[in-house]
Amino acid sequence: MEILWGDDDLSTEVGCWDRLEIFRCRSPMRYEQLDEVVRPSFEKGNLRVLDIPLSTNHDAAFDLQQFAFESEKLHTLGLSKFIFEDPMNYASLFTAQPLLDTIAKFPNLHTVAAYPGAYARCGDVIRALLSHKGIRRIYQDCLSGVERDEIMKIAHKKGVEILHCRKFVPPTFPKDLTHDN
Repeated sequence: MEILWGDDDLSTEVGCWDRLEIFRCRSPMRYEQLDEVVRPSFEKGNLRVLDIPLSTNHDAAFDLQQFAFESEKLHTLGLSKFIFEDPMNYASLFTAQPLLDTIAKFPNLHTVAAYPGAYARCGDVIRALLSHKGIRRIYQDCLSGVERDEIMKIAHKKGVEILHCRKFVPPTFPKDLTHDN
């Protein structure tokens, strides 16, 4: 099985979850449901691409610290609608550490689609990604103005390609990757 789309009721009765190579879902899932679907393919070492939304609701935010998967095969990770601060509290501190901790579980990760929720300092997510050595391509839609110019210079120096794709990861993601592992 290559790609699973949609927000239909997912069930392990299908019996092929261990053969998933690419999993993209457009609607937030409970962690238990995600675990049920992708764990078999992680355990078999088949999953190469994971693209999931987390949550736009801070109270129900997907806790990346729950994310127990690790893999040397995963090379592309897409995360959208994530929150690393309380958007209702302007004094809360931004931290990309949950994202960086998750990325560290995938040593061969080279492509990340990062679509954080719309909040102040969301460009810091891209800055944090640039600190990770293995990343060579970042899809995003949060950079603009002077911040974009500054981050693009840093990315260029590090040899990281940053692609601006509005609102969502393009339908060709990850099919347009030129450096597939």
